[in-house]
Amino acid sequence: MTLLYIAISVLLILVLIVNQKSYWSDNDTITLNIKREIVICLVCVGISYASIELQKEKESNHSVFEIGSLDQTNIEEINFIDRVIAGRWDIIAKSNGKIFKNIAIYLIPLSLFFFTGSIKRRLVLFFVFSQGYYLTEALTGLTKGLVDRFRPFAYITHTEIEKLSIKAKEKFMEDIVDYDILNSFFSGDASITAFGFMFFAISYSLFYKHSRLKTAIWIIAIIGTVLGCYFRTLSGKHFPTDVLIGGLVGAAIAYGIVKVHKNASNPTELKK
Repeated sequence: MTLLYIAISVLLILVLIVNQKSYWSDNDTITLNIKREIVICLVCVGISYASIELQKEKESNHSVFEIGSLDQTNIEEINFIDRVIAGRWDIIAKSNGKIFKNIAIYLIPLSLFFFTGSIKRRLVLFFVFSQGYYLTEALTGLTKGLVDRFRPFAYITHTEIEKLSIKAKEKFMEDIVDYDILNSFFSGDASITAFGFMFFAISYSLFYKHSRLKTAIWIIAIIGTVLGCYFRTLSGKHFPTDVLIGGLVGAAIAYGIVKVHKNASNPTELKK
């Protein structure tokens, strides 16, 4: 899979940079450079490989978790911000959170193709989004592999489990036995959601500097990110600090990946 990703990435880079001044024209807002793109792709692959290996090691060392083994003493060791979420499990909030993540990883990249301009401009923007998305996933996986932190629902008691609905209890039992129970920090859903929404807002502001919708786009992006993080916390899958750090990481990558590809010389501004 890694070799396939490298091959596809190199091919896309070559296609998108060839005869850049004349090929499909109108592409001076976001630009690609073959050396830079290969370096970014190799960094993504390297981090991804390291995260996969760390996750394999964590899975091999994982022992069956005993429900109820984390008591009040363990909860008191959690910082006061996160302590309130310990022992929570809500599959409705979990499903609601997925809505915003799906928007970020499916709807937003598709919407980039509706930007005004040449075909190449849109393809380049999509390629840059793909780089940022892959980097966010890889960095999230690496951090999860390095940090062992129980998810909030691991602190649930037998009494609280009995109060769950049949469906909620089934989902809980599926998640509690997996080594992923130690992957609370930081939230991958939060980082990906923040990356998607922030990437769109940053790109829209760059391509449509004088648009009257720019403020509304930013408000929607921020609300979408906050709600995605909120539901992820409410579900019991992550602590507040998990989603806070995840959101900041995703937003930072969105800003950085656009920044390094932005042509500051004389970018073409699109009409409203």
